Amino acid sequence: MSAAINNGGPAVPVPLGQEKAREGHGPCCDGMTLRDYFAAAALKGLIGRSWDDRKTAEELFRIWAASAYALADAMLDAREQKGGAA
Repeated sequence: MSAAINNGGPAVPVPLGQEKAREGHGPCCDGMTLRDYFAAAALKGLIGRSWDDRKTAEELFRIWAASAYALADAMLDAREQKGGAA
């Protein structure tokens, strides 16, 4: 069994429609998680850094994606350590 990943909760909460709330999703929220938001922000910087001609585009995309989520996880951890999580 793997440890649950802290996704930080919703980054941009979107109220769910009544139909989804009845399906057991709760009153809120649907949309991007804070972890996804942090990863997207980190990805912009990673892509702008460099392009390694020794790797294929697919290899670079996988490296960048994994690195972006590693940075997002570190940002969420730091946020928890500082008591910034709601």
